[in-house]
Amino acid sequence: MNGLGKIFILFVICCCVPTSAGAQFWHRLDSLLTVRQSKVNTDTAFVRLPRQNWFVKVRYDGFGSNINIHNRMEDDEMMTIKMKSTLRTTVGVSASYKGLGFTFSFAPRRLFHKTSDQEYNINFYNNWWGADVTFTNISDFDTDTKIGHVRSSAVIESTRLYGMSVNTYYVFNGRKFSYPAAFNNTMIQKRSAGSVIAAATFYNGQLSIKVSETRYNMPNEPSITMRHAAIGGGYAYNYVTRYHWLLHVSAQPTFMIWKNYTLRVEKDRETGETISNRLPIQNAQLYFLSRVGAIYSRGHYYIGFMGVLQTYRVGNSDEFSIQNTYWKGRIYYGVRF
Repeated sequence: MNGLGKIFILFVICCCVPTSAGAQFWHRLDSLLTVRQSKVNTDTAFVRLPRQNWFVKVRYDGFGSNINIHNRMEDDEMMTIKMKSTLRTTVGVSASYKGLGFTFSFAPRRLFHKTSDQEYNINFYNNWWGADVTFTNISDFDTDTKIGHVRSSAVIESTRLYGMSVNTYYVFNGRKFSYPAAFNNTMIQKRSAGSVIAAATFYNGQLSIKVSETRYNMPNEPSITMRHAAIGGGYAYNYVTRYHWLLHVSAQPTFMIWKNYTLRVEKDRETGETISNRLPIQNAQLYFLSRVGAIYSRGHYYIGFMGVLQTYRVGNSDEFSIQNTYWKGRIYYGVRF
């Protein structure tokens, strides 16, 4: 088991055992975290660990998704479906000790039963590699349907998108450039630096649409299964100003090396029999991910903003294509002590 796994197990155990034994576990946990930090290999003229061990911050997150579908129908008309999710927001508190942290957050709209949308994020950043894992279950979409240039009479009763995306990176200049300095605040970037990065992406999702009525020959409950894997690279840069600001920008274009997009439709509405067809997507497709961030630090306090954009488009614009865009933004205020 690696060091991070041991630290996590000790953290869980020490929260569940009596005080005397818990104190021993906390001491052991602290020792493991100290050893882990001592192994951080950076050029301290550019990147260093904070002098404080504890970090606490409050944050406000916003999320959104846009999907555009173009499909040529049997009568040679082009059908366009544009879907825009309602804004999803969460409010939370994060705490970290020597790089080991957790976050508690809640969605106000879910608290008041105004939405059923769900989103879960797992993030890990260090100076050399990191990963973002996102799980989504979205049904609150505003939908607009057109046949040709005319708004369609099709009434889309409901839509739902299940998805999981995994984005990973490797930094070639981790001694002078720090992703954590810009995104989880566990490192401090002292001087401006950048790095070439390698990136890999995997996505698995399913989009389901239920049509209640239409004057066109549209299937009642079509669904599209979307799977792809992509590899590529990019560049990331941290710019440190003389006025306590750190500005970050990065871009990771990747090319899909494997993709499987399948359309499933009802063949017979009475029997519920379905047919599945793999969509013809032959050309190389681009998956693009970009991150931006800005942090202002003064003494023990800091305030910041970060944003992530993921977008891709697959298919042939003359026959069938789907564009899927996801974005996330965050503002936060924190203190080190």
